[in-house]
Amino acid sequence: MISEGTNLFIFYGVYVPFEDATRHLSGIVTNYLIKVDSSANVDVVVSAIENNVAGVTAMKSGEFAQSIKTEILSSFLPIIFVIVLVGLVVGATVVGLTIYALTVERIREYRILKVLGASNRYHTKSLLNNHFSFP
Repeated sequence: MISEGTNLFIFYGVYVPFEDATRHLSGIVTNYLIKVDSSANVDVVVSAIENNVAGVTAMKSGEFAQSIKTEILSSFLPIIFVIVLVGLVVGATVVGLTIYALTVERIREYRILKVLGASNRYHTKSLLNNHFSFP
């Protein structure tokens, strides 16, 4: 699984060697991935980076993953929610208009049944059967 707790399937970041980034992106770099030797203390390295490089926030991999997840949940998912909501409204409107058109199309038949003495309950059942039955 690429992503847990979100709907993101592809990560939007690309990690390349620093030389390639400066050559192709004109020095635009937003994140650095630093590999620490297994013998080094990660907390000490993070503190050293934050103390020696101005304007930089150093994070361990778990903290970085949590910050990305928070960003996705706060920016990407609300947009998807709105799109789904609009789709539901459009779908409900199409179904409603279809049922209305079918009812108007058969209004003469319903009036004839009413004149012949059909009850309101019979009309309701007839409408539901005609509009929601599948062949």
